[in-house]
Amino acid sequence: MHTLYRSEEIAQMDARALEQGATLESLTSAVGRQMARCVCQAHPHGRVWIFCGPGLNGTDGVALAAELAATHQVRLFCLGKGQERAERQFHLRRLKETRVEVYTIENFAHWGQGLTGSTPNLVVDALFGTGSNRAPEGMFAAAIETINTLGKEADVWAVDLPSGVFPDAGGVHQAVVQAHHTVTFMGYKPAHLLFPAAEKAGRVQVVYPFESDYRAQIPRGWFTQSDVRPITRARASHKGTYGRVVAVVGSRTMVGAGEMCVKSALRAGCGTLVLASPCTVSPFYRNKLTCAMTQDMPDTDGQYDRGGAPILASLLAHANAAVLGPGMGQGAGIAELLQAALAASVPLVLDADALNTLARLERTDWLRHAAGPVVLTPHPMELARLMRVEVSDLLGDPFSYSERFARETGCIVVLKNASTIVAAPDRSAVITTGGPGMAKGGSGDVLAGCITGLLAQGYASFYAACLGVYVCGRAGEKAQQRLGMTAMLPTDTIAALPEVFRSLEQKQGDALFE
Repeated sequence: MHTLYRSEEIAQMDARALEQGATLESLTSAVGRQMARCVCQAHPHGRVWIFCGPGLNGTDGVALAAELAATHQVRLFCLGKGQERAERQFHLRRLKETRVEVYTIENFAHWGQGLTGSTPNLVVDALFGTGSNRAPEGMFAAAIETINTLGKEADVWAVDLPSGVFPDAGGVHQAVVQAHHTVTFMGYKPAHLLFPAAEKAGRVQVVYPFESDYRAQIPRGWFTQSDVRPITRARASHKGTYGRVVAVVGSRTMVGAGEMCVKSALRAGCGTLVLASPCTVSPFYRNKLTCAMTQDMPDTDGQYDRGGAPILASLLAHANAAVLGPGMGQGAGIAELLQAALAASVPLVLDADALNTLARLERTDWLRHAAGPVVLTPHPMELARLMRVEVSDLLGDPFSYSERFARETGCIVVLKNASTIVAAPDRSAVITTGGPGMAKGGSGDVLAGCITGLLAQGYASFYAACLGVYVCGRAGEKAQQRLGMTAMLPTDTIAALPEVFRSLEQKQGDALFE
C-alpha cells in the first residue's frame, strides 16, 4: 500500500533525521530541490508567486524560491513572524544575489505589498502544510483568498497540503486553498484522501527528499489496485471449496436490505448461502433468491423473536462466514442472536441493526469476547453511537476514532464514508473507490454481503474488508458511468460486481478439452 502519515508522525520523522545528523537547513534544501524539480517539469519558466507562512512549510517555500531563482521570475511573500528562524535566514541569504523579489509582511497592516503588476503563471501555497489545524485568519485568510483569485488564471500548487485543510482528517476551514496540484513529501497524508479536503488538493504527487528509516507505530496505507491479489479458482474445485455463508437478515419492513446483502455475497463468490429470516418473511426470499437456501426463524409480526439462538448456532456450526444486521429491525430476539453469532468461531460481519442493538444495549464488551474474527461496517453515526461520542468529533479525526475502537474491541472497523477507513488493532487503510451515486440506502447492505462472501472463501479479515470496499466502490463507479450519479441504485452496484471481479481474475490459460 502507499504509505500514509499523520502530521505528528512527519514531525517524528524529521526529529529522527535531525538525531541522525541532518540539519533543518539540509532538510528544507532537499525539499526545495524536489519541489523545484516537479515545478520545472510542468513550468520550465515563467512568473511564480510563492506565499510562505512562518513555520517550516513556509521555509520550504523560501527554499523553493532559491531553487527557481535562476530559471523563473520569482516573487516571494513571507507572512507572519518567524522570519528570524536560522533555517529561514539560511535560505533568505541564498536569495540576496538573485532577482527574486522578497516581501516580508509581519502583520495585516502591511498586507497588499507586491500584489500589483504582472500576474503570475504559477502560484505556490506554502502557508501551513501539516503544521496547523487552526482556522486561517487575518492576512493568512487574505492570502488564501488572493491565491484562489489568482488560481482562476494561474496554476496553483500546494507544498505538502493546501492551506486551510485539517491535516489528519477530511475537514476544511472556510478559508481554504483550492490547489490544482499538491507535492507532498515522504508519503500521503489523510487530508489528501479524505473528503472534502481531498477535493482541495488536486493532483497529488509524492516525492522523497531524503531517506528515512522511521516507521509509524500504527502502519497506515492507501489500498489501491496494486494491492489486489489476482483471483484464481482451480478447475478441480466445488461449492464447498468457496465456503458457506449464513446471512441473518431482513424483517417485515426491510426485506430489500436482506436481498441486496445476499445477492452481493453470492456475487462475491461464496459457494453456498443460507438466509435466516423471520418465518413470515422467508416466503419472499424463497421466491426471489433462487441461489440461496432459507431458514425460518422465530417471528412476531415479521420481526425476530426470542428462541432463535439454538437454530443459529446449528447453522453456524457448518458455516465459513456469517453476516448479521442488514434489515433486521429491532425485534426482541436480536440480542440473543448476536450473542450466539459472537460465540461461534466463524468470521462474522456485523452491520446496521446488529450495530444499533449493541449501541442501544451498551454491550460493545461482547465484541471483545468474540470467538472468531469480527468485521464491523458502521457509517459515522453508527460508530459514534457505539463509542458514545459526538459525530462531529469523530469526523474531526476519523482515523483516531476508528483505530481506537478497533484496539478496544479487537475487531476490524470499516468506517464507511466518501473515502472509507478500514482499521484493525495494529494497522489501517483508506480506500477511495466509489462515487456520489452510491449515496443511497442499501449501499451498506451490498458492502456487508460482499465482505462476507470474501470471508467465506478464506480471505483474512483485514484484506477481505479492504477488498470488499475496493470492489464495491469500483462496481459503483461503473454503474455511475452507465446510469449517472442521480438515478443509479445499490442494485446497479450489485449488477456491476461481475465485471469488476472478472477484471481481477487471473487468466486460466487455454481450455483443456476442445
